[in-house]
Amino acid sequence: MRGDLTMSFEEAERIKREVWRLTCDPFPDVPPVDPEKVASFFVGRRSEINMTLSTLYRGDNVLVRGTWGIGKTAFILTTLHRLQQKTVSNYRKVLPIYIMDFRGGSVDEFYQTILYSLTRVVKKSVWDRLKFIRPQEVTAIVSIPPASLQARWKTEGRSSVLEQIEGFMRRVEKKHYRLVIALDDLDKTAMQQGVINAMFHDSLHLLRDRRCAFILTSRAIARLDDLEISHLGIADSILPLMPMKGERLREMTISQLNYVRREFRDDAFPFTEDAVDEIVEKSMGIPRVLNSLCRKTLDIAAQQGYTKINSTCFENCFHKLQDNLSIRIPPEIKCILFYALERDGFLVSSKEETLEEVLALTGASTVHELLPYFDRLVQANYLVRAERADGISYKVAPGREKAAMEGRKLVQSPD
Repeated sequence: MRGDLTMSFEEAERIKREVWRLTCDPFPDVPPVDPEKVASFFVGRRSEINMTLSTLYRGDNVLVRGTWGIGKTAFILTTLHRLQQKTVSNYRKVLPIYIMDFRGGSVDEFYQTILYSLTRVVKKSVWDRLKFIRPQEVTAIVSIPPASLQARWKTEGRSSVLEQIEGFMRRVEKKHYRLVIALDDLDKTAMQQGVINAMFHDSLHLLRDRRCAFILTSRAIARLDDLEISHLGIADSILPLMPMKGERLREMTISQLNYVRREFRDDAFPFTEDAVDEIVEKSMGIPRVLNSLCRKTLDIAAQQGYTKINSTCFENCFHKLQDNLSIRIPPEIKCILFYALERDGFLVSSKEETLEEVLALTGASTVHELLPYFDRLVQANYLVRAERADGISYKVAPGREKAAMEGRKLVQSPD
């Protein structure tokens, strides 16, 4: 190991390529939209996947709930990959569709999205090639362009759209296929409590149609809404993805490294075991936090000329990471991070917590009004959200500790 120099970009890339034997970045911020690739390094959650497969195959819906970064997209893609493999030899096959970039929250936007996807997928050319599809291939990955939906909706009312959806579903049924539609992050732009439930309620006839099973992911659905969702028949299974255990995160680290290594290894090189232990502990069970820490540590270590990353190297890289991140954080965010660090996280629960300082900074009137704001900080990787038995916890994300301490100085000396 060196660690005493700042390397050029070319030299840092040489270390990654020739010393660490990596062909590309093993830790992307978001998973690739490639079910076969994701399934190849996905680890854990076996019982959850098996339960989801059984539910979808009989035509029922699954709602997957979990915080930002918990691995909902990777879970969906792996499930679709397994679903296609599981049903390839059966008479009644599955036509899976993965829908990205849902940008709505109303029932009309929901119907628009489904119709657009079916229009793209259920065509004669699709049927002509279905028999040649590989067992592991997800038939369609659809990205929704808002402009296309809006233009079409101006000339077609809801009844016309529903008739067209029904026509497509009949065509699918005649070919002995069941539709499985995965709609990911359906509340990405509609975080307000109750908006998604209202959309569910207004689209019951489609959600209850057993010719089409849905796997839906959401962050904003509250636990108190579970009973209503089950009672309405929206989802047969409501599956919360919990933080992953440390051993699974270690396996994930090795699996992702092996996917881009020139040679297979059974360890996490260039990370040593003690470095992996520290990274896993800081990740709080959140796969995306793990990926972010590993990726940024690799970059900094290569720039510093390290050839192996042990606990000492990781500590040095982590301090450098905090310096890099702190520079770009606005003062008001640093103050909020300080209050979160001081309290060991914000807890939003039935027992109303007093957060006068944060309310004053954000202009919110109540703690529950802060939820959308906190969730935006989670998406920006300032906070980490976790559901607990007594409420929702928001803690300072790894790498933001220095910014939080700088927030302390701002709070104590606001001028």
